[in-house]
Amino acid sequence: MKRYRPAHERPEAEPVRPERSARDRPMIERPARAGPRGSLPPAPDTDPHGGDAGHASLRVVLVPGINDSGPEHWQTHWQAKLPAWRRIAQRNWQQPDLDGWQTAIRRALDAPSTPSLLIGHSFGALSSWYYAIRCPDRVAGVVLVAPAEPVRFEIEDRILPVRLPVPSLMFASHNDPLLTFARAQYWADAWGSELVDVGEAGHINAQSGFGAWPHGLQCVQEFARRLTPMNAG
Repeated sequence: MKRYRPAHERPEAEPVRPERSARDRPMIERPARAGPRGSLPPAPDTDPHGGDAGHASLRVVLVPGINDSGPEHWQTHWQAKLPAWRRIAQRNWQQPDLDGWQTAIRRALDAPSTPSLLIGHSFGALSSWYYAIRCPDRVAGVVLVAPAEPVRFEIEDRILPVRLPVPSLMFASHNDPLLTFARAQYWADAWGSELVDVGEAGHINAQSGFGAWPHGLQCVQEFARRLTPMNAG
């Protein structure tokens, strides 16, 4: 994978090009602190048939944060690309109610016998963590994208530095207004999550320019493929 070089590392003869935005740069796939499963291998190319074949035995559920994810958000793009993936639904997206999100996740999971992968963003990431802690028998893995600092929602007594009982993958940004990168490292260490550093990417949402975010999807698909053998037989 081609690595982006900062301007000061380029040969003097090479003209300095404008820096690409975080969403266009290849993400750093070396975890800031590797979880129990070690570093992420390079993500494979997206499957031409939707990229779902590698984890067909998993039920994938998208868990948006406050105000839901709009039409340009990567969660919406991923759902359109992979229509078999589910998405939680609820009436009140404005109120950060952890119990309300839990009910919505439970409804989306539906069949208890099917192992599920939760993909949460911001408050949805915290809600996914909380559901996995409470119902590990129903969750095969969790993807936490730009989780918000729990104290911002006054749920620090419920979102704790406790290791997740299932594998988890966290994406974090260096200039996320809802969680500093140092705190992302702290939570990833406490939860046993593999941490993917996406650079200066804001809150990793549509406002930060993250629309289809194909490389993020590739990393998630690779993570899901590594979960599949755990649930076979």
